[in-house]
Amino acid sequence: MKSAGRVVVLVVAVTLAGCSSSGAKKVAGSTTTTSKAPTTTGATTSTVPATTVPLSPALPAPATSGALHLAATIALPLTTGPVFAAEAPDGAVFVAQSTSPVYVIDGDQAPAVAEHVAGGVAALAADANLLYAASYTAASTTVFAYDRTSGTETGHWSLPGINAANASDAQLIFLTASGGGVWVLITAGNNVDAYLIEPSTAAAPVLIATSLGATVGPDGSLYYERTDGHLVRRDVNGVVTVGPVLANAPNGEGGGVQYVDTVAGGLLWVDEPAGQGLDATYNTFNATTLVPAGGPFPGNTNESGITDTLAGTLDVTDGNATVSCPMQGTLSVECLFRISSTAALSDPTSVGSGFALLGPYPAVVAANAANTMLQLDRFS
Repeated sequence: MKSAGRVVVLVVAVTLAGCSSSGAKKVAGSTTTTSKAPTTTGATTSTVPATTVPLSPALPAPATSGALHLAATIALPLTTGPVFAAEAPDGAVFVAQSTSPVYVIDGDQAPAVAEHVAGGVAALAADANLLYAASYTAASTTVFAYDRTSGTETGHWSLPGINAANASDAQLIFLTASGGGVWVLITAGNNVDAYLIEPSTAAAPVLIATSLGATVGPDGSLYYERTDGHLVRRDVNGVVTVGPVLANAPNGEGGGVQYVDTVAGGLLWVDEPAGQGLDATYNTFNATTLVPAGGPFPGNTNESGITDTLAGTLDVTDGNATVSCPMQGTLSVECLFRISSTAALSDPTSVGSGFALLGPYPAVVAANAANTMLQLDRFS
């Protein structure tokens, strides 16, 4: 998932009171600036079972080399524009817009209503058993948990409110169900505050760090930029690793500053926009040690996020300085690419205009051909 300020960015055919069969992981990221010092606390562990219920029909295993092909297109009852989406480990996809219900899609079946979230939807995530949804006002933020089989609300947690008055259409809250916990990344002014929820208890969320920007890895590690510019990893056991300092020299044109982006392919990806809407560059770091792994590599500010999937590490973009997505007639479109550890793109497959790239089973939420509604494209 790209940084805060960018909109990226959760069935069986019939659901009981809402949610679907099971499952989930979605790595969320958020970046901004801050002047507060970071705060860290000890680790927590979860007792939530890690079982899943297979989808019916089961999704095919995607190809791990070569171009992926479009396996199914499912129309969504959502208009083009900002969308919140997440995918469970079993491939169930959950999608919503701010005032819509949460819809769930199992396999290539039609969307079904999973939940109606009080206060509207601002972020989604899920784990093997629960769906999580967040809503907020200026006064408070609430994260809800719902049983994916029965649809019953199993808990909710209160966090600080969010003032969206000067945020344009930026997504200000991200949820990630990872490592047995639920991470909540909240943009608070110029800060990104990272909270950890223990979903098996009613205990209040714990503020783990206040940062210049943050993202969560697939193993539940929190990666963030400390207020002195250092990269930091806090693993699921609470062990902290401090890495190098990121660039922070604004050039007056929107460039010169590095942002924590995402974790994929065993790497932490940090991007640096060139400024004035131009292309970006990536630097990578070992996801465990934070030792620099390479870069700068060519990137693009118009991306839906580098994502790990069962097909490998993928990216949705219209290309970069060396590789472009083939045009459809006179239309410039985006493609689903494989992306290497050096940010080399290959094996493009057109996805039109993509809004969110999901895994583990590769899927893209994209606009339809008429650019009026959204659809879910599944790939294999």
